[in-house]
Amino acid sequence: MKIIPQIVATILFAILPLGNSWAVEPWTLTTDVIDSTQLPQVTLAVTVTDANREGVLGLDSSHFSITTDITGSPMKPEVKSFYDSDQGVAVVLCLDVSLSMAGKPLEDMKKALSDYIDRLRAQDRVSIVTFGDKVEIVSDFSMNRDYLKERVAGINVAGSTTELFYGVFKGLDHLIQSPGIPSRRTILVLSDGKDESQSKAYSLADCVDKAKGAKIPISTIGFTKIEENYLLNLEAMSDRTGGRFHRARKSEDLSNQLTLSLDYMKSQYLLTYLTLNSLRDSRSHKYTVTASRANFAGQIVYSLIVPPAGPGTNADSSATNDESDATDMKMLAIIGAAVAGAIVLTLILFFVFRKRKKAKERHRKAEEERKSEASHRQIEEARIREEELKRQLEMKGALLSSGMTASPSAAEGDAGGRNVSKTGDSAQNSAAPKTQLVEAASRTPDRRTMIGDPNLTTYAGGKLVVLSGLQVGTEFDVSRPEVTIGASSDNTIILDEQTVSGHHAILRFAAGQFQLTDNKSTNGTSVNSTPIQTILLQDGDLIRLGRCELQFHGK
Repeated sequence: MKIIPQIVATILFAILPLGNSWAVEPWTLTTDVIDSTQLPQVTLAVTVTDANREGVLGLDSSHFSITTDITGSPMKPEVKSFYDSDQGVAVVLCLDVSLSMAGKPLEDMKKALSDYIDRLRAQDRVSIVTFGDKVEIVSDFSMNRDYLKERVAGINVAGSTTELFYGVFKGLDHLIQSPGIPSRRTILVLSDGKDESQSKAYSLADCVDKAKGAKIPISTIGFTKIEENYLLNLEAMSDRTGGRFHRARKSEDLSNQLTLSLDYMKSQYLLTYLTLNSLRDSRSHKYTVTASRANFAGQIVYSLIVPPAGPGTNADSSATNDESDATDMKMLAIIGAAVAGAIVLTLILFFVFRKRKKAKERHRKAEEERKSEASHRQIEEARIREEELKRQLEMKGALLSSGMTASPSAAEGDAGGRNVSKTGDSAQNSAAPKTQLVEAASRTPDRRTMIGDPNLTTYAGGKLVVLSGLQVGTEFDVSRPEVTIGASSDNTIILDEQTVSGHHAILRFAAGQFQLTDNKSTNGTSVNSTPIQTILLQDGDLIRLGRCELQFHGK
């Protein structure tokens, strides 16, 4: 049925006991559909429930009357049970299939649903939605009983969490958006009432607001063995949307509770009456519907605006409907434009973020390649330096074996600042040669290599011990081919001292000798208080980098 725009959307619900007898027990009347498309005939859908919130069955025209605000004579409407009418209902069965339903509860639920499907009418339509850790539409709207029962039989437990509110919300969406289904719609939720969503994207309020906006009652059946307080979610969902809450104490009761929910559908009545011409004046008039039987009674008041009677009424009504349809089309166009705009904006943002992500990925890969190349380059340079040092040592050995000796001026000290004193006569000097330091002729001027006398004891390894500063007492092993020293974090030895340059010095180890080179530092490098550029270290040498002092120990 269609609610035409002339009907005032505000419906006042009131429960007013009749008569003066205190023994009259109240009924509750609710309505969700008023159809005045067939004026002067008006059809009103009314649901009657008792004080226990159970549907009242078996009412007919003798139990209803309608009065208006300008006439005292009650009208007797024609009454027909909705369940006995030819009008169908669209039902979404929203089922909890989380781990709590595993085993016997799930099997009892399947049996109860199969019996429920058998009791529905040919004009009804049923869809099945399940929710566990995900939400799935198991069956679209159908009244093929064999197909529906087959889909029910195939339901299995899916996940250890329960997306209750998302499941109900998606079931409502499916009910609202599906075309070609009966205008009377309802959703039936079977769950323990516990929502375990991690995202918390949907809430009880979201479900209630969506159901009330579409005038869809949510009936619920609560079943749980523990944590009964979560059943309050189901009860609130039904209370706020005009549906019914049923409590199943054990899984065997699910079939009975589904039967009760079907009886609630049978408590809905269609009241049809003729509107008096005196009320057809385009003004809002109040109508009071009363239902009573024995010591039970209830009332509902609603408002209705009906266009004037007389010649041309049908044409006027058609014109009004045309205007309404045009307005609806405009609204649909606006909504469509808004949705299209949102889609375009989403696509733009998607491609922008995707482009940024790709740019970041390219930058990351380029940085990794740069670091990899730098690492390979350092390894190659270290290899070349080691080979050069070995070659120089071989040259020195060849010179010494051929009888060539250094001049007295060269024997007095090395170019890197290490002083070698002379004692005794020339014979003693010949018998006990002191350290000779010769600059390799093949080296470039700014990269001097110091060559040690092969008669000196060669080292198997070495270490540096910090003698001053924040790291005093710290020992560093320096037995690798090349060790970089400085304040930067990419050095082999990191010294936390402001006077130490980022890449202050380089210590190389080859052929049993340790060679220390100042790496163009700001505050310089000295060994035993003598500034150096490049020098071979001996056990016990004191090294100063800026204000940081270290001692070398050869192994």
